[in-house]
Amino acid sequence: MKDRADEYVNRFRLIAMDMKYDDEALMKFFRDGLLESLQNKIMLRTDGAPKTLKDWYKLAVRYDNQYKLVMANRKKRELIKPKIAREKEVTVGQMLSKSDRKDYMIAGKCFNCAKTGHLSQDCPAKG
Repeated sequence: MKDRADEYVNRFRLIAMDMKYDDEALMKFFRDGLLESLQNKIMLRTDGAPKTLKDWYKLAVRYDNQYKLVMANRKKRELIKPKIAREKEVTVGQMLSKSDRKDYMIAGKCFNCAKTGHLSQDCPAKG
């Protein structure tokens, strides 16, 4: 299965209608056609492996949709980085340029760790 689970289920159903296999064999064929990670997710659920072909179809689509949603949200978070993460990281002992020092002073940031709330002489990152 390289595409979406719902498309795989639809194709499998069409093929299974013409087959002379019982549901037990069809469940094995269906399971073997899933991505290994999706197979494992379904097989390792707390209720155990599905008992019917219909349950296999339903769970494959549900877990595949959940996975796709999680991945889409993860990509959105990667694209929209928080403002803090976009700022330059300052390593301990790094010399700041004059313009950086000015910017830090205006923002009330520590020259040592770039955080607010203390001066570099009182910086907890200095140790």
